[in-house]
Formats: sequence, structure tokens, C-alpha cells
Amino acid sequence: MNFHIGLSLLILFQIVVDLILIVAFILVYRRLHLLNPKKLDQLILLLRQNEAMVEGVLSQPPEKGEQKADSVIQMFQQGMDMAEISNTLGISEAEVELIIQKASKGKPQ
Repeated sequence: MNFHIGLSLLILFQIVVDLILIVAFILVYRRLHLLNPKKLDQLILLLRQNEAMVEGVLSQPPEKGEQKADSVIQMFQQGMDMAEISNTLGISEAEVELIIQKASKGKPQ
């Protein structure tokens, strides 16, 4: 008798799990079906363009000491903030800050 009850509970549990999986598959299918292929193509195009830009930046030789410092100071004087300068030149914000501090200490007041 106990064996039949255990088997019945196991079958009932399996049916519940199967129903949950079926619902999950239906939801995933509907979600994927709603994706707009045009938007995906645009996203892929943007990713390729960004990849080409990154490769172009990486292929350029890095600026050396004085050139980099001059670029940082010039950008800072143009009103760019440290994060923008850091991203543009590919250096850390701490390095940008040090260059600006060093330049401001050396400037006569």
C-alpha cells in the first residue's frame, strides 16, 4: 500500500515538473519570437563598427612622455574632464590627475 502511495506521489511530482518545463519552454520561445531581426542586425553592425574603431586605436603607437603630458594639458584646458581625457588617451584617471597636478605646480602664479 505504501509503495503505491509513494509511486503515485512520484508520478504526480514528475507531471508537475514536466508542466513547469513546458511553460518555461513556451515563455522562452515567445521571448525569442518577439525579437526584431532588424534591431539585431543594427546591433551587430554597431558592434562591428566599434570593433573596427578599437582596432584602429590599438594599432596606433602609444604617445610618449612629453607628448602625452602635452595632450592631457591641452585637453584639460579645452574643458574636458579627467574621465574624458583618460578614455580618449587610453590612460588611467590617476595618471591624468598626476599630469595636471604636476603642470599646475610648475606654472608660475
